[in-house]
Amino acid sequence: MEVKAFREKYETKRGGVSVKKHLVRYLMISVLMLALTGMISSAFAFGTNPYKPNPPKPPKSVAEPATLALVGAGIVGVGVYFYVKRKNKK
Repeated sequence: MEVKAFREKYETKRGGVSVKKHLVRYLMISVLMLALTGMISSAFAFGTNPYKPNPPKPPKSVAEPATLALVGAGIVGVGVYFYVKRKNKK
């Protein structure tokens, strides 16, 4: 194959980016995915045992009911505020 024909075939612009750049991009993405998969699998291999899971630990502290009521009232208040604001716009 002639050099000119080779360049026309493999280095033509498709969508503004050459085929060579696409190949380099896909190669880099595949290497990155392979590295991330290896890191994740090694973290699971050394950090956990899927055949003998650790028993769940009880929580160290539980929120008081008054705190939960205040948080709930705040969320409801924000919802009412936006409802009234949207209703007044119309």
